[in-house]
Amino acid sequence: MSLFRSTFTVSRQTTLPASVTKEDVVTLLHDHSEMITLNPIVIKHEQMQGPSSPPPSLQQDETTASDQDDICSSTASAKYSITDQISYLPAHLWDSKIIYTAWFANASDGLRSFVRAPMGVEIRGSWRVIPSKPGSGPEGSGDLDHYLEEQAVVSCNSLLRPFIQSTMQKSHGTLHQRFLEKLMDGGHGGNKAWAYKVAHEDPSFFPKLGSGQSPEILWIGCADSRIPETTILGLKPGDVFVHRNIANILHSADINAGSVIEFAVKYLKVKHIIVCGHTSCGGVNAALGNQKLGMIDTWLLPLRQLRMKHAQELEALPQAERTFRLSQLNVAQSLDVLKQNAVVIDAIKDRDLRLHGLIYNVGTGELTTLKSEGDDKEADEKEAKARIDAFRLE
Repeated sequence: MSLFRSTFTVSRQTTLPASVTKEDVVTLLHDHSEMITLNPIVIKHEQMQGPSSPPPSLQQDETTASDQDDICSSTASAKYSITDQISYLPAHLWDSKIIYTAWFANASDGLRSFVRAPMGVEIRGSWRVIPSKPGSGPEGSGDLDHYLEEQAVVSCNSLLRPFIQSTMQKSHGTLHQRFLEKLMDGGHGGNKAWAYKVAHEDPSFFPKLGSGQSPEILWIGCADSRIPETTILGLKPGDVFVHRNIANILHSADINAGSVIEFAVKYLKVKHIIVCGHTSCGGVNAALGNQKLGMIDTWLLPLRQLRMKHAQELEALPQAERTFRLSQLNVAQSLDVLKQNAVVIDAIKDRDLRLHGLIYNVGTGELTTLKSEGDDKEADEKEAKARIDAFRLE
């Protein structure tokens, strides 16, 4: 019978960032239910009653003496019934459910697993957290403190070997990725996962940010959660200096906005200032209504003044177009406020600072240009000269 059986090993190593401790990894490995759920082909699992230790036949051979000591001394082992959804053909043309029994035993350096499945398939698995030493970790592990090593010794009918090997390699590749994401999430909203991914793709990225900033763009936009300026511009952290408020309102008496503009233009020497409004803006809709809202009513006064100034034009439009038009007028007025700022006037004259008015469509993700200013050229040059004479300071 042994002539028809094959024994092989499936192994995988996953690098771990230095910010993750061995204790973090082992804690997640010891969460048996979570580990089962992370496997993409598992569709159901439940803990079983009865002896939680695997049969002796599953622990022999490749299970080392040190493993036996760890397993036997463990106070947390469990037995599960697990159901996998297996695809025998691409695109799920032929799927089937496989129900099998698995034992999980905690170890000081990770987790041991033992599987007995139909058709005589037996799997002895180990997950270990191993310290990285020069040349000992997986390629690209660099200065990382630890790496995670999985080894699964599979015993099965020789005819099943190619299918089992392929299925395990694919599913456990996804399992490792999910494990890493879950590990680095750690209740921090995915921050660790994001930081690890960025640093892994570009090791110099965060050191460069740590040395200072030199953004080329000042973005003045709405605080709306659907308008993430860096994302919609296709840029990265460090590329955009930002000021956001309700309905992207800009007026000359706003010390907060004025300080941001002065710092960005005078000291960071940004090359562009973008004022961006957007469709479906709650602040604009509120200014078009007459409901008392509280403190925000004072903030929205500039929008209500615009509404009064352009009442005839706005009232002739359907409601949806009215909101969009007031958003455009708001951006245009903000550009006028910028052109009355002494620091901005100097930068336009001295180094060709450019002003841009944009509208972001939250329904399509697209930006459209409302107005662009280069050298402060206007149709009425006399008006431009009068404005510069009035607002430029020596």
